[in-house]
Amino acid sequence: MGQCATEGDKKGDDSLGAQSEASAKGDDAQCDTTEQPPAPRPTAQDMKNAVLLDVRFTLDYTKEGGPQSAEDYKALLSKEGGTSAYAAIDGLRSKYFTLTENGEHGNGIYVFLTREQAEAYKASELFTSFKMQPYYAAVEVTEYEVLQGTEECLDNLSWTSGAAATRDDVQKAAMLYTRFNPKYDTGAEGSPETQAEYCAAGVAGSFRGWVYVTGLRSVYFTFNAQQNIAGAVCVFLNHKALDDCVAGDLYKTMVDSAHMKDQMVEGPANYGLVDGTELTMEKSDWPSASDDADDARVQGQLKRGCCM
Repeated sequence: MGQCATEGDKKGDDSLGAQSEASAKGDDAQCDTTEQPPAPRPTAQDMKNAVLLDVRFTLDYTKEGGPQSAEDYKALLSKEGGTSAYAAIDGLRSKYFTLTENGEHGNGIYVFLTREQAEAYKASELFTSFKMQPYYAAVEVTEYEVLQGTEECLDNLSWTSGAAATRDDVQKAAMLYTRFNPKYDTGAEGSPETQAEYCAAGVAGSFRGWVYVTGLRSVYFTFNAQQNIAGAVCVFLNHKALDDCVAGDLYKTMVDSAHMKDQMVEGPANYGLVDGTELTMEKSDWPSASDDADDARVQGQLKRGCCM
C-alpha cells in the first residue's frame, strides 16, 4: 500500500473539518474549558508509522457449531477469554469489535503502531484461525495508512467510567465509519487535485474542527492509495452523540464537498461495539507520545472538554 501524505505538501483539503471552534461546537454546546493536566499525546510521526487494518465480514448464522444468532455471536465474544487473546498482539494499540444493529455485518478495526506489526499479525495463527471459522463469510481485509493530523483527534475525551474503558462504556459507545473514493478533477475551490493533496489535509490543520464534536472520543482519518479509499473511523461515547454529529454542519460539510459528494463506498455505517472490546482498546502506548506543555497539540488539549 503506497503512502501519500507528505510533510512538504501543505495545501490540504478544507472540507474535512477546518472550521472555527465555535462552529464545530455548535451555538448551544456546553463545553468545559477549564484547564486540565495534559495527558501524553501521539505525534505526527506516530500517525506516519501507524496502520489501520479493516477486517469486515458477513455473519452466517446457519453454520453447524457456530453462533445461530447475533446474540449468540456477541455471547461468544463477551464470555471470559473471548477477546483476551487479541490484547496480547504485539504492537496493537486498539482493536474494536463491531456489529451492525441487525447483527448481519461486523468489523474488526485494528490500529497498529507500525506496518511491520500489522503484517506480522496477518501472518499469525490467531488471524489465520479467525478466517477459517465457517460463520465468517465474505471476509475482506483492507490496510490503511493513518493520516498525519489524526494525532490531534485521538483520545480527546475520557470514557464515562474513567481513563480506561469498562464494559459499561463499551455498551454505550457507537462507531461511525464513512468511506469515500475521492475525486480529483472537480475544479472546485479548495478541493484536492491529487491524492497527495488530499492526504495533506491533516498536516495543514484541516482535521481540528473534529476535536470539538460533542461526545466524540477519537476519529481516525485513513487512506488506501491503491484503491483510492478515504475513511473516517469515529468512536463516540454514546449513540446520541453519533446521531447529533451526522445531523450537524461539520459532517454535512465533509460528505457534501465537491470531491466526496456521491462518492461513498458505503455508509455512513453505524456500528455498536461488542462486549469484550474493553479488553483490546488502548493497549500499547504511542512510541513518540509527548506531554510537553509547550507542544501545540497539548495546548489544544487543555481546552478540550465537550463530552455528554
